[in-house]
Amino acid sequence: MEQTVHENRDRLPAADVSRIESSITALREAAKGDSLDAIHRATDDLQKASHAMAEQLYKQSEANAANAASAKKDDDVKEGEVVDA
Repeated sequence: MEQTVHENRDRLPAADVSRIESSITALREAAKGDSLDAIHRATDDLQKASHAMAEQLYKQSEANAANAASAKKDDDVKEGEVVDA
């Protein structure tokens, strides 16, 4: 998770990055203790933050793919003469 955040920090909203980093820290702290409930809660919170991040990155990749396809489509346009049939 940390690596994904690090690699995509510039593509994610600062609030999402902060939430994920806080979730990671909370899970680390919970893992130091003996409370299984705290570990489960922290794991669930990190998982939710992870899913939100993945959704954000997926939407961006879809938009980038659509833009690339649109640009390629525009490149195929050729100058020509319009002929009425």
